[in-house]
Amino acid sequence: MNRILIISEKESDLSRLIKRSCDNVSMISHTTRGFNTSEYDAVAILGGNTEEGLCLAPPLRLCVEKMRAEGKPVFCEFLRSIGGLIEDGIARITHHRVVYSSKTAFSTLIHGDVLDSHYNDCIEYAFINKSNDPILVYHDHVCAHSNIQMEKDQLKNGRWAMWHLDSSTLVCAFRLCNFRIARLAPSIKWQEIISSIVSFLSGEPMALDFEPPV
Repeated sequence: MNRILIISEKESDLSRLIKRSCDNVSMISHTTRGFNTSEYDAVAILGGNTEEGLCLAPPLRLCVEKMRAEGKPVFCEFLRSIGGLIEDGIARITHHRVVYSSKTAFSTLIHGDVLDSHYNDCIEYAFINKSNDPILVYHDHVCAHSNIQMEKDQLKNGRWAMWHLDSSTLVCAFRLCNFRIARLAPSIKWQEIISSIVSFLSGEPMALDFEPPV
């Protein structure tokens, strides 16, 4: 199992879940001057505890970029800048819903499933290379109860919420880290998405034990 480093301003539902589920996990503040990249196999940067999104100091950013260059898993949640992505404002999510756009199917989650992130915030980036397929996309006024069928180009034209920047970097543009109090629905489908994130970081499939939502 990978050695995981969490970078966050404070604890969250996701940081506690990672610590509880994985054997070797450390946590540092986003104000730390850096870390020894050889001591870790994966990094989770959790910014959903902040109002304006997390911004890494240059020395810490260089360490994260070094891990990306080495192909180590990096998960970025509500982070203002990573790789070539630069924050260009924060959108308030009100009437939008999330559409699961990945071809990967889970036991309860399939392509086109509609999920609610409820009242949330989503970082808008100045440039997104949309050559890859997204995992989650925000669309407004979705007229469907649980699943919607859209053409591929129409689906990608929404506001991207989660996607792979490259094979080793997973970006989540909205607040997810405090999922227990965020009223995400349906909770079982969100749990499968969160499980896939932890599995991505750990390097192996994970069967997680979720605490009840608050």
